[in-house]
Amino acid sequence: MPLFPLLLRFLIRMVFRICSDVVASANVEMYLEELRGTVIPIYSTAAGLVSVSLLRRQLVAYGELAVVSVWRSHDAMAAFFEQRLPSNAASQHTVIRREPITYDFLPC
Repeated sequence: MPLFPLLLRFLIRMVFRICSDVVASANVEMYLEELRGTVIPIYSTAAGLVSVSLLRRQLVAYGELAVVSVWRSHDAMAAFFEQRLPSNAASQHTVIRREPITYDFLPC
């Protein structure tokens, strides 16, 4: 079987999740380092995780940091988020936590 149909079948089941927090500009670097030091390593060991990335954007007096994760299935993602992630810099700073957004991959 050609590679493209196999790849497409794999991608169709993938799930993308975006979790983002908004923090004061003065705390963005510290919060980013906390995510890199505690949260990202936990994601990295998750069963069913395809990839995890950090995104950042500046908003006037705030910064938004997003964790974008790609999962092999809804079940893998759900199993990971059933566990309690450790409290991070959010407990030390005022953070606006946005509702996580989940997307299913759709081929074009």
